[in-house]
Amino acid sequence: MLGASAPAAPSSPRHAIAITACAVIAASELLPWVVSGFGTAGTSYSGLDVWPLAVAELLAVGVTAGLAGAALWLRRPQLTEAAVVAACVAVAFTASVTIALETAAMAIPDSALPATLRRNGLDLGAGLGLWIAAAAGLVAILALADWSVRSLEVRSWANRANRQWILALAALLSLTVLFGWLRYQTWFDASAAGEHLGLAGWASPWIGPLSLIAVWMLIAALGLGLFARTQPAGLVAAAAGWLVTLVAGVAIIAAGSIAGIADLAGSALGAGDPDLQATIAAWCSFAIGLAAAAIGGWLVTLRQPARAD
Repeated sequence: MLGASAPAAPSSPRHAIAITACAVIAASELLPWVVSGFGTAGTSYSGLDVWPLAVAELLAVGVTAGLAGAALWLRRPQLTEAAVVAACVAVAFTASVTIALETAAMAIPDSALPATLRRNGLDLGAGLGLWIAAAAGLVAILALADWSVRSLEVRSWANRANRQWILALAALLSLTVLFGWLRYQTWFDASAAGEHLGLAGWASPWIGPLSLIAVWMLIAALGLGLFARTQPAGLVAAAAGWLVTLVAGVAIIAAGSIAGIADLAGSALGAGDPDLQATIAAWCSFAIGLAAAAIGGWLVTLRQPARAD
């Protein structure tokens, strides 16, 4: 019998899940990895269009799948541990690319841009494929991790604390996915002289990077909660929720303030009626932040989930 610190023997279901997740990452290369443009109008590029990113990610994913398959075939637990490391590299890569893309526009001074980009603005963001690659990488890590050493194990639904833990994590996961989707929706709707322009949350100055930080904080809270670290998970989720609320609140207040100034300027100049308003996506994000903060507070109060007998 293996001791508590010994690596677990390779398991067919876990390794099959990990290899499938690697296949999903490879398929995500065909989806948009990079979106660029201004507001809601823009261009998307698949992972294969930006081949340096594709090659780096595929190398990490190929090593993960190869090590996972070899560990299962040769019954070598040490190879499983190496596969976990490779999967962590793949996830770290997608996370760093996401952060780099959505903060690059703020880091590049306007004077360094061509005249056309200087007039229209430069916005870069992570596409659906990049987010799918990150999520699939996390699934691969969880599948390959040694449950007998780590604290994640099957827990009984019959226990009241377990039910609350499961429901809280399910609600937090739903809010995380919904807010991640809302970031790419139009947050500001402007109109003047018959022209309309929408600006998405991810492309908005300061709002985009701060909301991205909030998304990764929510993901971190989910990870902590999944391993039954309810108090740290609750604190991180509550902080992320308040950050989401702050970001959305600033967007709503800024839209109202700028709209008032624009109305005064339009009246003074005799121009058309300019209008700027925060959209339903910003308001929904505000509500999601409050809900996430409430779930974080709920997680803090929960007892440690009990393992199944």
